[in-house]
Amino acid sequence: SCHVVYIGKAKSRDLDDVVASTAGKSVLTITDGNGLAEKGSCINFKVVNGRLKFELNQGTVASSNLKVSGQLSSMAILI
Repeated sequence: SCHVVYIGKAKSRDLDDVVASTAGKSVLTITDGNGLAEKGSCINFKVVNGRLKFELNQGTVASSNLKVSGQLSSMAILI
């Protein structure tokens, strides 16, 4: 099974605690703040040139024992 945790901009300062408490567990973390994919979020939404894009942190996804389809990966900004 997999759990999903969404951390909005207002709570982005809590990402470090969430990442630490979910380490090694099958938890997909989703955020929407600058630089949060680099800090350990699996998927981070951001606006690039006026368009909504998403970053995919491959290392975090792998360490969470999750798999991402090739189609989803091809649409992402890979971290």
